[in-house]
Amino acid sequence: MHDPSLAHPPIEALFTASEETTMEGAKFLDYKQLKGKRLISLDGTCEHKIEVSSAGMASITVRKDIELVESSGPTYQLSISGLLGGHSGTDINHKRGNAIKILADILKEVEDIEIVNIAGGSKVNVIPSKAKCIFKTKKDISQEIMFYTNIYQDRYPSLKIDFKRIKEKDLTINNEI
Repeated sequence: MHDPSLAHPPIEALFTASEETTMEGAKFLDYKQLKGKRLISLDGTCEHKIEVSSAGMASITVRKDIELVESSGPTYQLSISGLLGGHSGTDINHKRGNAIKILADILKEVEDIEIVNIAGGSKVNVIPSKAKCIFKTKKDISQEIMFYTNIYQDRYPSLKIDFKRIKEKDLTINNEI
């Protein structure tokens, strides 16, 4: 960057840190200070190698007030696990299963459920390998769960889908809000 014998337009260099953990380096950057119109992003996952360009990242926090309401009926837990997971930048093209997406795909096909709790993922830059949902339904959905288990098992042989009835929960998220 400092070699006077090289002909080049002005170079504006930006180095950030903590991009694999908190994105703190880019998070507090005042982008108005940058003058350049072109960008060459250099990244890397191996020593002595540089990748030109890299995965982008957006962190979005959505907050919604929820109301818990009393509900009766059987309570179930659907757990997705056994997937390989991986880094969202370097492993995204390996078609590894995303546990949160699989869980959501199954749940959106099941009618008349009341969600008690849903959780999944461990870090923002990781393909989630496990997720689970606790919910209530008055319907027998064991056949539907088996159907989707077979579909996803063909795609992801290491996948484990565990569906079981658990101790009753009194409160669910109000679907009316």
